[in-house]
Amino acid sequence: MLLLLGMFYLSVGCFASVLTRNQIIAAIVSFCAITLLFFLGLIQFILLSFLNIATALNSIIAGCRHSDQCMSNTITSIIFYLLIVAWFGGIWMLGYMAQDRRSKRLAQLLICVELFVALIALFNAKHHTDVLGLLTSVADLGLALWIVTLAFRLMRAGPGRLVKRSADSQRPRERRKPNVSV
Repeated sequence: MLLLLGMFYLSVGCFASVLTRNQIIAAIVSFCAITLLFFLGLIQFILLSFLNIATALNSIIAGCRHSDQCMSNTITSIIFYLLIVAWFGGIWMLGYMAQDRRSKRLAQLLICVELFVALIALFNAKHHTDVLGLLTSVADLGLALWIVTLAFRLMRAGPGRLVKRSADSQRPRERRKPNVSV
């Protein structure tokens, strides 16, 4: 898939190069075309996601004609998805505030929350039912542990920068004068 995407980008660049004689204009045209196609694909993905959610809700509601517990199942599903969105939105806000304020307490809270997410991902990885579930749980576990390491670095850095410069790069370099022998 990645190879096909690279070939597509190359063909867009070649087409833009054919349209003009100037290489800089061709690069700008190809960049704009690829960026436009990317955002159109992103918009299509978002719209199709919303349409899939609407189709699923329509399917649930249409199936309500045959079951007595349909409305309670629908409400339970909607509450579940809203809680998941609120949980991960809260984690995102916690990470943003910890990084913005350089707060050790918020970084510690982020570490605790992400360790909880890692524990759930580890539990899901042990009790997976298929390969896709296992891969998703392992990816979730890896991302949670990565965020824990970043939050730990943020906690240790305090109000300073996360990336420390070495002693050599902090001093300005002296310019050498060329040796001119007469």
